[in-house]
Amino acid sequence: MSDLEVQIITLLPDDKRAIEQVAALLIEGFKAHAPHAWPDMAAALEEVRESFGQDRISRIAVDQSGETVGWIGGLSLYDGNVWEIQPLVVKPSR
Repeated sequence: MSDLEVQIITLLPDDKRAIEQVAALLIEGFKAHAPHAWPDMAAALEEVRESFGQDRISRIAVDQSGETVGWIGGLSLYDGNVWEIQPLVVKPSR
């Protein structure tokens, strides 16, 4: 992978390092426009853990060094015909 390339993989419930990176991304990515959405690590970690629920997907963008630089959660709606993005965040520097 080049410096700009990322790999999209499934975020797994036992990947503590990636989960913490995603939570930090939520706080950093939303602090300017929605600072109350995930004001602290506890709130952000709760959101990430909810993404492992039934009828949900959780994917991360990982760079060549293994750092998580983006996250998307999805919630299946309307009998699986629609996926609601909830949430989508990319590391601001990327």
